Amino acid sequence: MTRNLADIIREQQEEEAQQERDWSGDYDGTTCPNCNRQRMLLCNNGRRRCEKCNWDPDEKCYSDAPLR
Repeated sequence: MTRNLADIIREQQEEEAQQERDWSGDYDGTTCPNCNRQRMLLCNNGRRRCEKCNWDPDEKCYSDAPLR
């Protein structure tokens, strides 16, 4: 079966929306060790990241979170 362009676009949009939900969360009240701002999130996927600079302090690198 051949997928049409509309199906491919819809699948990509759904995947992007799921990634956004996974990487969103609530502030945990800590300061980012990379940019020193109080913007650390405890994300829905269990990981932490800085909302401002996208730093993942647990992995000690920038996160895979999609940026807008």
